[in-house]
Amino acid sequence: MMFWEYNLCMDILMLSGNSLNNKGWIEQVAEYLKPYCGEIRIQNYKHWETGEKMINIDYEFGELSKTVQGMDEYVIFAKSAGTILAAKGIAAGILKPTKNVFCGFPLGMARSSNLSIEKWLEKISVPTIFIHNSHDVVLSYHDLELFLEPLKFSYKTIETPGETHDYMDFELIKEQLLGA
Repeated sequence: MMFWEYNLCMDILMLSGNSLNNKGWIEQVAEYLKPYCGEIRIQNYKHWETGEKMINIDYEFGELSKTVQGMDEYVIFAKSAGTILAAKGIAAGILKPTKNVFCGFPLGMARSSNLSIEKWLEKISVPTIFIHNSHDVVLSYHDLELFLEPLKFSYKTIETPGETHDYMDFELIKEQLLGA
């Protein structure tokens, strides 16, 4: 895709992963994307400030409406726990993106928390792209495909090489977020 084919000026809502390390990472992604898009909003999680170990999905869900206030057309970029938050927000009608790009889907986290992740995902009515490492320690790409296969919503998957839960290919992320 050539530079002029990007959907410039698209606003982006960014929802990061659980770990405090993700705060710096999502800020790096935002800085990389800044020249190519409009407004970027990152939802910083309360547990990063309090020192708690795990994200409180219900609390952060309550904060979503504040984060997107005044945003009309936007895409969602989410990683790991942020993908759960995005799916819940979309299913509840709080988030209304034009497209989603999800990295490192945390199926184990969703299931261990007894979340209705399948129902939430099936309520997504916009194109959704899953970028996922082949051997992500949280969930392999193969297992992601097995999980998604029976679900009824519009998605595509992109397998990337890797054995970690890190997603550092900012160019690929940019292409998927801003591509037409």
